[in-house]
Amino acid sequence: MLAAMVFHILLTTDLSDESTSAFERTAALARRMEARITLLHAMPEAHVIGIGFQDASGPTAEERGGYLERARDRLQELRQMLPEDLQVTTLADTGDSVESIILRWAEGHEVDLIAMATHGRSGWKRVVMGSVAEAVLRSTDIPVLLFPVKRH
Repeated sequence: MLAAMVFHILLTTDLSDESTSAFERTAALARRMEARITLLHAMPEAHVIGIGFQDASGPTAEERGGYLERARDRLQELRQMLPEDLQVTTLADTGDSVESIILRWAEGHEVDLIAMATHGRSGWKRVVMGSVAEAVLRSTDIPVLLFPVKRH
């Protein structure tokens, strides 16, 4: 007998309050589809050096470990924003870039849908900071559901 297939949603967060704009609607979708959620924070290992810095070695292993520990704590706080009755796993992962971490994880763990908030940057901010959402959207066959950050 085949086991019932459970829909799997990868919900990404940069740990900011803005990124939680995707939580409520993703939780509602997960509940309707009886889906499980993986709440993922992606931390690039590369260290961007600003103008005037002499040391291009990036963060030490100890600094990265401290960041991952704080990220895991924050993920647990954010998990509390999702209904208790949903199956939610939290994960902080590292890699070359945020989009490569998201894509690697989604493609390697039978993810059916990627859900993420967009910060809605435009103009020079988008050119300088890039668009993780756009990079993910253009690089996968997995459906991507984008939620705009709520404007006040």
